[in-house]
Amino acid sequence: MVASVKPNHVCAMHPDLWLTIQLSTAQASVSLGPRAANTLDLRGELATGFRLASEQGRDLSRLPWIISVRRGGEHPVSETSIGVAYPILDPDKAGGDDLFVVEATVESGQFDRILQLLNVAEGYPLIGLCIGGLEYGKGPLDVTRVWTLPNTLPVMEAKLSADLFKRGP
Repeated sequence: MVASVKPNHVCAMHPDLWLTIQLSTAQASVSLGPRAANTLDLRGELATGFRLASEQGRDLSRLPWIISVRRGGEHPVSETSIGVAYPILDPDKAGGDDLFVVEATVESGQFDRILQLLNVAEGYPLIGLCIGGLEYGKGPLDVTRVWTLPNTLPVMEAKLSADLFKRGP
């Protein structure tokens, strides 16, 4: 199904796409006081094999990712998505402080299981994000398939995976 046609750039809409992020660090925080909140900040980068671009053709494939996961409770979990994903870009120049942000809220039990998995993980865990609203086509970056990020995108689902046993001797 063709969603839009741009000069030299035909895009097709897809309801969702699983993007894999290779995690490099994880940091948990707890706020004290009457509005207690638990947040887990995961940092990483897009796994190889995916190309992302802004609508203006800017290559977003190597941007660092920050995934903030909040424990549900006072932040209700939506029935259609668990969060949003969006790039934060300096309009004047590529690089620098550009990054990709994901904000998600999960139920309390899921939050605890994420922490548990990160505690026993060996190597670098992966998180798969099911993101909706992406377009793809022959993008301005080159002739290969490029996923285009038109605006803030919903995150429908996420799956965290990690090696639990050390490889080798």
